[in-house]
This record gives sequence, structure tokens and C-alpha cells, in this order.
Amino acid sequence: GMDAATQLLIDKQIISKRHGDLYSVGLDPRKDPLCVVDRNAAPYFGITSVGVHLNCFVRHGNGNNGVSLWMAQRAPDKAHYPSL
Repeated sequence: GMDAATQLLIDKQIISKRHGDLYSVGLDPRKDPLCVVDRNAAPYFGITSVGVHLNCFVRHGNGNNGVSLWMAQRAPDKAHYPSL
């Protein structure tokens, strides 16, 4: 199944490794999934995968200049969109 197909992607060096996040794949999230697939392999099967990226700001004091912005950056060793 999908596990063997993911291993083939690794063996052919299309992806470097399994991510470890398994995505449920189906037509209706309220029903049992058709299969599960590793997050790193999902795009190679036409499966849309999503993640969370968080940016935020913190206010310091009462003035307008007292704001810090925290910008997230992906690690350079990520399989998809490294250093973004």
C-alpha cells in the first residue's frame, strides 16, 4: 500500500526520509479514511498537505514603538520549502 509506495520514493531518493506524520486521506473527513500516507510523500500522490506557520507580535509598554514581531522561519533541512 502507501507504506510500500513511500519506501519506493525513499529508495529512489525522491524524498529523503519519512516525516512521521501520517495523513488520513479520504473524500469526507467524517468517514473512515481510504488510506493514510506519510506527510513527506503526500504531494507525490496528488494529496494536499497542510501545516501551521505562526507569526505574532508582542507589545512592550504603552508606546507605539514598543512592539516586537516574531517571524517564524522553517529549518534549512526541511524536505519541503526549506528556510522559507
